[in-house]
Amino acid sequence: MEFSRERRSGARARNETATISCKRRPSMTYDIEQAACPICGELIAAEAVDCPHCGSYLGEGGRMEGGAGADPALSWLIPIGRSGWAIAAGYLALFSIFPLIGLPFSLGAVISGILAVRSIRQHSKLTGLGRAWFGIVMGCLTLFLQLAMIAAVITHGRR
Repeated sequence: MEFSRERRSGARARNETATISCKRRPSMTYDIEQAACPICGELIAAEAVDCPHCGSYLGEGGRMEGGAGADPALSWLIPIGRSGWAIAAGYLALFSIFPLIGLPFSLGAVISGILAVRSIRQHSKLTGLGRAWFGIVMGCLTLFLQLAMIAAVITHGRR
């Protein structure tokens, strides 16, 4: 690439021609396979675990598996395409059965169950609505039982 530049100094004009050789670097291309996010449809890396656009969890392999292609018996054991909030709600509801120490677990089950229902309604490919409702119902039930047990212990101690 050549260019000429004119510089004036004082009353005298002087022409300078400078030759600059610019070799373009070859453009760096990356061979990253892209795929559409199953939730929002934006193009992302095929091996992405989370979508940077909608924030949804796509699974360890990158592409969300589940739905019609997953084996139903396997999806009962392994949470394929299931909401993480729904899984948390189910386990927290199970831990809320323990007397007295289950009180924080029951609160967590209700809150994570509500968050799971919201995320499943937003992302139609996610499953786990049954676990989410189990967390909400079992969390509320054990919450009231725990509070009744605490109230009974307090009133019994005053006698």
